[in-house]
Amino acid sequence: MFFQQLINGLTTGSVYALIALGYTMIYGILGLINFAQGEIYMCGAFVAVLLLATGKVNFFLAFALGMAAAALLGVLLERVAFRPLRGFHPLVPLISAIGASIFLQSLALLLFGPNDRPFPIQFTFSTIKIAGLPVSTLQMAILAAALGFMGLLIVFVRYTTYGKAIVACALDRDTARLMGINVDRMVSLTFLLGSALSGAAGIMMAIYYNATYPRMGLLPGLKAFSAAILGGGRQHPGGHPGGPAPRGGGVFGGGLYLLGFQGRHRLCHPHPGALAPAPGHLAGPGGLRWPPTCYIWPSWPASISS
Repeated sequence: MFFQQLINGLTTGSVYALIALGYTMIYGILGLINFAQGEIYMCGAFVAVLLLATGKVNFFLAFALGMAAAALLGVLLERVAFRPLRGFHPLVPLISAIGASIFLQSLALLLFGPNDRPFPIQFTFSTIKIAGLPVSTLQMAILAAALGFMGLLIVFVRYTTYGKAIVACALDRDTARLMGINVDRMVSLTFLLGSALSGAAGIMMAIYYNATYPRMGLLPGLKAFSAAILGGGRQHPGGHPGGPAPRGGGVFGGGLYLLGFQGRHRLCHPHPGALAPAPGHLAGPGGLRWPPTCYIWPSWPASISS
């Protein structure tokens, strides 16, 4: 039972980690929390469901269009709800984000109604045994897709000009602007990427639970927010490790960390308290330490000048 729940936690936790990456990227570059991230997650799922319901779009195209719709919604929110409020007290954009979240939830309720909509799955999933444990091929596909999206984000940030520009803006927006970087464009790109990841997460969870509904982003958004905090708010890879934690806490009822490591500027090693209660590891401004920070975050500033 323990290992089965561990697999369940890793599957859904990897999806929450995608939403958490949206939180950490936006917080890293603007220092604000986008509490409408859960509604962007919901938007991606609904767009995919509506497209598949027509019967004229295959799954992969619907998946891509759902991500695109979520990305465009994120950019629109940045332009309407956040950009006019830059320079204001931090509580002002926070209230704006909460208002955007309520508005999008109410709009979805008005357009789609309160009832669940099943996801028109076009594939047949089976259960296989790995080391004697039953594992759904759907769980394997979701975990692989989530890890793939994380890997693509890492490659984008480390090896592309736009990725390095985003990191430069996160480190110091004023200096980045002096270096000729269009900060507004990089902020919009950050919202686009984070929202696209949330849209992908919404589609995968809609498949997993076979349900879409207007308030489906509320709890995942809160769990992903806690994952972002546990993983280290300003570190882009910080959302990765925290993802399984809230789901693991929900499964086991004890707030266990399903994964826990430490180490930042040295070779990482397993933390002896990896399965300890969560409050024991919340000390420190950087959140949890995690292997990706060993080879990504410390090397970003040096990569900007290359």
